[in-house]
Amino acid sequence: MKSKVFAIFLAAGLLLSACSFPSSNSPDAASLVQTAAASTVSAQLTESALLVPTATETPLPTATSEATETPSVTNTAFPTTSSGGSGGGGVNPTCDSMAFVTDVTIPDGTDLAPGATFTKTWRIRNSGTCSWSTSYSVVFSSGAAMGGPATQPLTATIAPNSTLDISVNLTAPSTPGTHTGYWMLRNASGQTFGSFYVIIDVVGSGGTGGTGTTFIAAQVGQVSSSSSTSGNPHTGTSSGNRVQAFALFDLSSIPNGSTITQVTVDFTKFDTVSDPFAAMGCLKAIPGSYFPLDGSDYSDATSGADIEWCSFTALSTASVSEAVKTRAQAALGGSKMLEYRIAFGSLAGHDTLVRFLNNGLKLIITYTEP
Repeated sequence: MKSKVFAIFLAAGLLLSACSFPSSNSPDAASLVQTAAASTVSAQLTESALLVPTATETPLPTATSEATETPSVTNTAFPTTSSGGSGGGGVNPTCDSMAFVTDVTIPDGTDLAPGATFTKTWRIRNSGTCSWSTSYSVVFSSGAAMGGPATQPLTATIAPNSTLDISVNLTAPSTPGTHTGYWMLRNASGQTFGSFYVIIDVVGSGGTGGTGTTFIAAQVGQVSSSSSTSGNPHTGTSSGNRVQAFALFDLSSIPNGSTITQVTVDFTKFDTVSDPFAAMGCLKAIPGSYFPLDGSDYSDATSGADIEWCSFTALSTASVSEAVKTRAQAALGGSKMLEYRIAFGSLAGHDTLVRFLNNGLKLIITYTEP
């Protein structure tokens, strides 16, 4: 009996052992792991491919030019060469490069009468490594040409890191509004680089005829009640002192025998400390002979004023003045200098000022030549 039981158990054990070992037709464990890993990678690659869109060529947006006014006289602009490329025929920006420094004359937004002639001067710096020779030129690029030259050669050699004042003679368009002209430099190889511009506001209808010119005050300053002087054209009260502004306009560019037909006073570029009009009333411009300034030019008298502003709105508006026109005409027969002391009729006990800004005092004078 025991031998039969043992035989049964032995048969069962052999049967179980046969089930535990792999057969020659089944993959071993390592093969199963590799197969699973390969399947996973394949699935991931397939998923990634689905997530990444097929590369397509997207067209670049078409550049839209800014709207510019059509100038009364337009010169043909020279072709502009890119300054940013290399190997494409463009200018080498390391060699030929410029930086704008300042407007020497006619700041942006200067008001001019229709048809006014003026000279625009820019100060620029040679920021490249190559000198600019007289083979280099200033060229009109785009916008309003304002009667300027299509090209104008440089008159001197400008070494790297040196500055140059460039001037062009222009004429304001006859159409009122804002007009902008763009200019560039051109090297000896005909490639253009850099950019600078002039922006003017043409005001008035031009119905008075003649040539209009904007005169920015050639000299400005202030004198205090304590007899101190300064180059800042401020008027009112400051740090316990009363101060008055002064301005001199040089009319020597107007030919002898000319007849002034209109004068527009534009003192609109200013800021204030406190409310000077509420504290001190009306601001007045009193003609006289003041320059060079010294302590004796200060005066509390405000009688005989040619111009008067009694509010922020009035001072912020350019206006035609018959009194200044008469004064300017008289100046043409003498020194051709027109000078004003700008003062309040009464004074406040605290700091309150009108501060005229840089190039903020100007006269637009229209005249006919003899």
